[in-house]
Amino acid sequence: MASPSKEERILRLILGNSPLREWHFEEVVRQAHVTRAVANKWLKRYVRVGLLQHRKERGRFPCYTAGAANPVYLSWKRRYALNQLYGSGLIQELLTQERARTIIVFGSFAKGDWYNESDIDIFIYGEVDLDKAAFARRLGRHIELHVFGSREEMMRVRTGLLRNVMNGYLVKGEMQDVAP
Repeated sequence: MASPSKEERILRLILGNSPLREWHFEEVVRQAHVTRAVANKWLKRYVRVGLLQHRKERGRFPCYTAGAANPVYLSWKRRYALNQLYGSGLIQELLTQERARTIIVFGSFAKGDWYNESDIDIFIYGEVDLDKAAFARRLGRHIELHVFGSREEMMRVRTGLLRNVMNGYLVKGEMQDVAP
């Protein structure tokens, strides 16, 4: 497996933490294992596209932060999560599951509020034969499968879970299969 690019290391650092986290320049250099020039290039670019804000408050060191309600940050975080799932081969494997009628990635990964320790929630209506341990190792995250064989089984579960599922990423099938 190839080592992550310099941009990937900085993105993983920023997107894998809270949007409220304040990053000092030297901290990004140290934790992402990049040179100052590389960190400067990418941080300036992220400020320009609206992913980060550069703040200089009087009496404090300058820092970078995304901000709690930054739509650009949430969009990048969702896209980054999907790229991780595609890059690991998990999405492709889920698409080959012939006995699974509907597959939806939901929860923190779909909402864009995941962190480094967050798990990946996958709803499956039908049957699945998936080596989730192999994908969990590749992604460095626990994978939680919510498998339902019948509509009756689905209706016995809390409606909050189904509402959360319906706000997820549809990988295969139709959302109508989940609707109560």
